Amino acid sequence: MGVLSEIESTGHPVPGFCFSVGGDIPIGAGLASSAALEMATLTAIEGLLGFKIGDKEAALLCQRVENDFMGVSCGIMDQFISRMGRCDQALLINCTDLSSELVAANLPGYSWLVVDSGMRRGLVDSEYNRRRQECEEALRLACTLFPDRVIKNLRDVSVTDLPELKQICSDTVYKRLRHVVTENARVLTVVAALRKGDTDRVGQLLHESHQSLRDDFEVSCEEIDSLVEALSGMAGVTGARLTGAGFGGSIIALANTDAISGIEKDIERQSHATGAVKEAELRVFPVQIVDGARLLEVNG
Repeated sequence: MGVLSEIESTGHPVPGFCFSVGGDIPIGAGLASSAALEMATLTAIEGLLGFKIGDKEAALLCQRVENDFMGVSCGIMDQFISRMGRCDQALLINCTDLSSELVAANLPGYSWLVVDSGMRRGLVDSEYNRRRQECEEALRLACTLFPDRVIKNLRDVSVTDLPELKQICSDTVYKRLRHVVTENARVLTVVAALRKGDTDRVGQLLHESHQSLRDDFEVSCEEIDSLVEALSGMAGVTGARLTGAGFGGSIIALANTDAISGIEKDIERQSHATGAVKEAELRVFPVQIVDGARLLEVNG
């Protein structure tokens, strides 16, 4: 309904129609099923009404659905990749100017895995909004501390700025700030490692990212941490981290392709033995990176 409302606000009245939706993205697993549904709806209506808006505008439209219609202060990443994703590529997004760059993400001999813990998130929207507020406070303090610099968002704050900012931030706000600033730096380092084909470095950065999500952003949970720890200790796994908004959901990992069958068995056995999650709810599957939302022509 939010997507239809936003489409009509752009001057495209939507008539009555029949719309069937199917998919295999687990709902509440931290895999952006909401953004996928939003973008699929928008793309279908574009086909129905015979118009097309630009990719950035489409992503922004669906972000407004989350922000204004649903009341979730989300960013642009999920909507961007749902529209602009390309086969075998990751998408590096500059959220300051909404420019983007494709980065080859498939590493020879390795595969990306998703481990859906089966734990559905609770209270994630309110916690997400709280993190957003804490980051906005960090941004305000950064602008106050560095009045001679143009700081539009936390991307304009560097790791070297953190010691000074620590002096004026509360402990909680500083931890949120440190996560965002160091995560921004990790993203750029991962891009460099992907381009070099350095699987060990990518895995190390995944692990560091999870530590930051756990300790500084505080969006993980005991069950997810146990699964990440189990994965990280398995032969063939270079690294793993929580993905999505947190408090349950899924983990993404980079693993040797030849080791996947053994990893699936090991993670199910260990999670069942420790009681971290129920074995029946756990799902492990390789990721195939494909194009984003698009219209398909059906003959006849």
